[in-house]
Amino acid sequence: MSATPSEAPGGRGLVALLVVLALVGAAGVPRLTLDPQAPFQLPADHPTAVATQTVRDATGGDDVVLVALYGDRSLLAPDGVAAIEAIREALSGVPALEGVRAVTTAPLLATRDGLLTAETPLLPTPTDDAAARVLADPFTVGPLIGADGTIAIIPGWIRRDGAGPALVAQATQALADAETRATPAGAAVSKAVNEARLAVVLSQEEGPPDAAVARRLTALASADGPAAALVAEWLATATSMADDPASAALTQVRQALTAVPLPDGVQATVLGAPAVAEAAEAAFPLAVGLLLVGLALAGALAAGLMGSVAHGARAAAGVGLAALLAAGLMGWAGVPLHGVSALAIVAAAGLAGLLGAAGEGSLRPIAVAGLPTLGVCLGMSAVEGALLAGLAGAASGVVVGGTLARLGAPLRPEGRSIGGPSALMSPALQAAAVLALGCAASLVRPVGLDPARLLDARDPVGAAVSALDARAGMGAPAQLVFTGVGDRPMAAPEALATLQAAQAALAADEAVRATISWADFLGAIHQLVSGEQGLPADAALVDQYLLLFGRPDATRPLVATDLSVGSGLVRLAPGQAAALARLTRVLDDSPVALGGEAVVIAVASERTARAAGAGLLLCILLALGLTLRQQREALDDLLFTATAVIAGAAAAAWWAHALTLEALLAGALIFGAARSPGSPPAALLLGGLLAMLSPVVPIASLGLGLAAGGATLLGLRALR
Repeated sequence: MSATPSEAPGGRGLVALLVVLALVGAAGVPRLTLDPQAPFQLPADHPTAVATQTVRDATGGDDVVLVALYGDRSLLAPDGVAAIEAIREALSGVPALEGVRAVTTAPLLATRDGLLTAETPLLPTPTDDAAARVLADPFTVGPLIGADGTIAIIPGWIRRDGAGPALVAQATQALADAETRATPAGAAVSKAVNEARLAVVLSQEEGPPDAAVARRLTALASADGPAAALVAEWLATATSMADDPASAALTQVRQALTAVPLPDGVQATVLGAPAVAEAAEAAFPLAVGLLLVGLALAGALAAGLMGSVAHGARAAAGVGLAALLAAGLMGWAGVPLHGVSALAIVAAAGLAGLLGAAGEGSLRPIAVAGLPTLGVCLGMSAVEGALLAGLAGAASGVVVGGTLARLGAPLRPEGRSIGGPSALMSPALQAAAVLALGCAASLVRPVGLDPARLLDARDPVGAAVSALDARAGMGAPAQLVFTGVGDRPMAAPEALATLQAAQAALAADEAVRATISWADFLGAIHQLVSGEQGLPADAALVDQYLLLFGRPDATRPLVATDLSVGSGLVRLAPGQAAALARLTRVLDDSPVALGGEAVVIAVASERTARAAGAGLLLCILLALGLTLRQQREALDDLLFTATAVIAGAAAAAWWAHALTLEALLAGALIFGAARSPGSPPAALLLGGLLAMLSPVVPIASLGLGLAAGGATLLGLRALR
């Protein structure tokens, strides 16, 4: 007969321990902070991080907020062109942006009567051959328009030059309107601006003219007069832009977009790295909550079906308590909550639920169940600088789950054989071998997370990113970064040749759809002017071509103003963004590097998957040693664990388009659950199914892995 919790040896002491743990966790939760960007960051001296910062400082890079305009028909028809131009004009008036581009104003290179021209055939009205010319131009297809014309991209670079320049920019924009200048407030602002600039010219004030203007306007905001309220509003906007430029840009772009009418069947979505991060941050708590609730309900249901409502309640309570304790310990230690540290909470909850439902009194199965997950959590957390999160998560699951399990008798199904003759053929050994192969793969050739699939297509932002990925290869764009040496190095023929060589190396990879760079742009001008293919052979020609072109704003994404840094764009084939980390190694022997937010995410997630694989490989060997010291299972159970681990890890990897940390964590949880006697596979199945409702792909992929593993175990038991 099973002992009740109060009758179990040391039961009252264990209950008191659980109460203390709950209080510790509850007191630490208010201290927990949210930092969703942490898993996608690299050390400042990492080559990818250096390349990304270099191209942003020199050309603006991908530090943008962009509007994706898409539908089921060409946007190069008159109403589509009108919508694109209206959005461009609206974004041009956003103070938080310092530059905007669109296909409507993108210059197309051509020659007329032997002279180089930069035409915009879509404005003022589209010419008869405008659409064909735009779609034949390699410098607009991809960056600004999809190859079939059904998706357009209007990027705006985020202003990050502080509150003073932002205040001056707002004043300059307002004073460009004659009606504003005619008002008392406008006249006062105009007078202050003119006086400040004159004072600098007469050496009455120090500093650049814009700095003097910012000081005069700031003083005007606190003085009495007709302009005080207007300038105070500008100053508040400028301050918010300085404090959080990305958030201010998102807010202002969305406000500007609401006033733009769109054609029927066409929709516009605000995108860019800040928008994707914001959407993922908003969805992540719900995603983790779904998984935790699913595990709690599943543990309770599974234990109840096994014949004990008390064990079901204990399993559900264990999930909540372990999650609370893990979150509380992270709060006390100052570890922020993000994608990786939250997985430690999920692991803690999963272990507690499974162990509590199993009701196993022995500590050895608890250790066997906890070690693989401990390895994954510690490996992931070590890379992300949240080692304490991994410790808190794994320890909470094992301590709470083990304590709850010892409050009652074991719940092994009747008739289940636990004896067997073959140690070498045990399911533990098979499962360990399968997981070890996966870990080895993540160490030898890890694959980073697909940056274009951070959010599922069920989320509006995720749907727009998927459309960009499929139609334009811009769901996760990468940038070529080449920092030259000397004066105006990007005009030197040898530098341009090096840039093209890097492009050729990347183009040979099946993951790359197309590349376009500063070298291609100069080659196109050279052919138009001289009639010769290839690159200009003299650096002096580059300066002449730039004077002839006369559109420095159009060359900004491709080269720094002083020609110190050359850049380019790498567009990927659909669904190939996970290969970005691998593509960085294609250029290992080249002075050209890959940069950009998508590359940072892919490389950072690859590093995490490698670390998780190393941690799991170490702990799976320890768990295997403990398992082999136990009684062996019968031959009819030999394939259970191994098959479930394969199914779960493979399903998680398939969903995420990569062998990621989610696949490793799913395999670890399934392994630990299957090796803990009496653990119910229904807990994995139901908890995973609920997590799959999440729009956050990493959580959904983990849920699919758990569901696949649990369903496989249930199916095998039914067949037996």
